[in-house]
Amino acid sequence: MADRRMFLSRGGTSIELGFASDSPIMVGPKTTGLGIAQKVSRVMSSAGDGGRYDGTRTGSRFSDLHLLLFGKTRAAKGELYDALCSVLVPNSRLPLPTLTVEMDSGEIWELEVLYKSGLELDGTQVREPKADFLISLESPQPFWESRDAVGFTVRAEGTSVEMLEDLAVLIVGSSSAVEDVHVVNPGSADAIVDFKIVGPGTGVAIDVDGVGFSLTGTYGEGVVRLVDGHKKRVTDSSGTPRYTEFGPAPRFPKLPPGTSVINVQMGNADPGEWVPSSRPLYTNRVIEPRLKTTADTWGAWSAGHATDSHATTGFAEGAAGYKELAWAADSTPEAAIYFDFPVLPGETFTPQMTLRSTRAQPVQAGLWFYDAEGKPIVMAFGEVEELPANTSVPVALSGTSFGEAPEAAATARFVVSTFIAGSDGWGAGDTLRASFGSAIDGGSSMEFFDGSTPGCGWLGAADSSQSVRFELELIGASEISGYFKPRREWLY
Repeated sequence: MADRRMFLSRGGTSIELGFASDSPIMVGPKTTGLGIAQKVSRVMSSAGDGGRYDGTRTGSRFSDLHLLLFGKTRAAKGELYDALCSVLVPNSRLPLPTLTVEMDSGEIWELEVLYKSGLELDGTQVREPKADFLISLESPQPFWESRDAVGFTVRAEGTSVEMLEDLAVLIVGSSSAVEDVHVVNPGSADAIVDFKIVGPGTGVAIDVDGVGFSLTGTYGEGVVRLVDGHKKRVTDSSGTPRYTEFGPAPRFPKLPPGTSVINVQMGNADPGEWVPSSRPLYTNRVIEPRLKTTADTWGAWSAGHATDSHATTGFAEGAAGYKELAWAADSTPEAAIYFDFPVLPGETFTPQMTLRSTRAQPVQAGLWFYDAEGKPIVMAFGEVEELPANTSVPVALSGTSFGEAPEAAATARFVVSTFIAGSDGWGAGDTLRASFGSAIDGGSSMEFFDGSTPGCGWLGAADSSQSVRFELELIGASEISGYFKPRREWLY
């Protein structure tokens, strides 16, 4: 049993039951009843010889938990005994105790237990260095149940690409169609399913392999119905029973082990709309990302006869402004455009700008970190890239290439330069422009955004402050969610 851990818990108190000989409370060899539960078979008498088998069901589980308590003193054993009693002794104000097994695979399985006997004391248990108990337990629900639920969400067509990870994405059928959906129960016993229905919609019908129920109500946007497969009832979001909304002869479906077909129908389903929430997702730290104002945080440099200028519009046939170096005469190739932005030690981000040149040139991105006094701390460089003539090209330096901002870092400067061996010289009339600057949280580049991008906002004045992309949320969507906890009859 070295590949697992076992606990006995209730109401926030948890006791580990070890399998090693040095465990204070050790699971003994007389433990039984944790495999296949008791079966109750029905055999009908017949007019001839013998009888007729009429099926089997699983009854309550009866088990014996053999525990050995080790302590150097009577007081030490007494503390262990008190802890066991506090967890196992029945208490109507608390839930049933739970026997929990944590597998080395990460799976966690739980079994509710009810104490019957075995914690009685005698003189031997008090005097010896170990106390030996064979505790009889009953589990009204005989199956080990996974602590983690498996879920699937069913939404109206058009929203499936926005689903959360780890959920099976299903489509709600229209009023004249039914969707067949395959869901896998990884357990070894039937799993009970709970459903949540969110309007708008009418005429909800759900069945698993032909067993199910319908709801006849008309539900407005955001109206919720909760179908509890365990308690076999339907309520609204306030807990008020809504049993009269069930169609004829409702049956609460279970998912057998393996793959099952879930049929879902919801009339007048609405796909809803994705809108920005108030929760920030990413931040662009560049103050003037499209250079539409003064370009105070942008700069340019050249070793030759280039003129440094700034325009508030016109970059690449767009409304963005740009920073520009323009050459009036032939010159050497050394040139660079850069912007500055604030950082904190330990942060990771990816800076990027879009360049456009009248002459094909190799370019290289670099990043300088400065302390609060403006002194350089460290620098990093990216790979050399080819910038074709008259083509807008985003150039980025992935955060994974330089890691976290160093200790004492206060600002950073992102530079893209042509100060590279083999670069061509600039000719009269050549220009090098840059715009669409960003320094976005994280280690990889992403599509440019600023506060004017849909789903984003400015942290200050438009076009002259940092900006935020907000997390999107779906509103007004019809939705049916199903949740179940896989169950197993045995753990080996």
